Amino acid sequence: MKITGIELRNVKGFKELPKTIFSDSINVFIGENNSGKSTILNAIQLIQKSDALNRNDQTVGIRNGLVKLFCKDNHEPDLSVDANRLGFAFHLDNGGRNFMYPNNGESGWGGATTQSEPNNLIYPYLSKRKVVTYSPDVHKAAANAVFGNFTHLYAKIDRLSDPEASWYQDYIEACDKILGFRISTSGGEGSGKHAVCKLEGFEEIPMTSMGEGVPNLLGLIADLCVANNRIFLIEEPENDIHPKALKALLSLIIQKSDTNQFFVSTHSNI
Repeated sequence: MKITGIELRNVKGFKELPKTIFSDSINVFIGENNSGKSTILNAIQLIQKSDALNRNDQTVGIRNGLVKLFCKDNHEPDLSVDANRLGFAFHLDNGGRNFMYPNNGESGWGGATTQSEPNNLIYPYLSKRKVVTYSPDVHKAAANAVFGNFTHLYAKIDRLSDPEASWYQDYIEACDKILGFRISTSGGEGSGKHAVCKLEGFEEIPMTSMGEGVPNLLGLIADLCVANNRIFLIEEPENDIHPKALKALLSLIIQKSDTNQFFVSTHSNI
């Protein structure tokens, strides 16, 4: 499924955003603070996260906030569009979001797509993605979780660093080009695992001893390596990242845009 356009009415700073058409591959929003970049990303996230926007995000003094997302193709098993259903409309006036189709007013889809692979539609990589602690639990449910933060990053790295995995080579190449070193997992002092850079013999450097830019990059790399026919919402990818690493990351995004759709917001026109 691709998001082909958006229309907003009385949502945060947008009194009226006429229908705006999107690219099937990469869309970049550049602007100052409070110019509405995050609002657009959160509006798209409504498809997967029902509280991404709510009535508190309506323009102050207005009671009929509306988000219309226009789409094409289907996302199985949850979402389908056809000649009569060209997308999704969300009213923000009842505490959360009420759903209807934007072209004929028909309602009938009250849920959201799952936040777990392989049935998720969206990978959110927004500004509030950081976490204080990482879960050491390494199992399938943790690796498949798509919550928009780094809680289960160790499980995702463990899955990617398995030489038998189909995405292993993509992950190794991304680490080499973007980070300049490889991150895998190692057994912790208790149960579970943690992410490390392995050195000689028993020596290793835990990811938690590295700069904030490392998990910031790894979280996105982990999702980029496994995604196919998905939508990425990426906010401020330049944060905590060296320009050389950022350039390599953007090259990977361009490569992955052949089969995925990207919405990227930034303060930097570079």
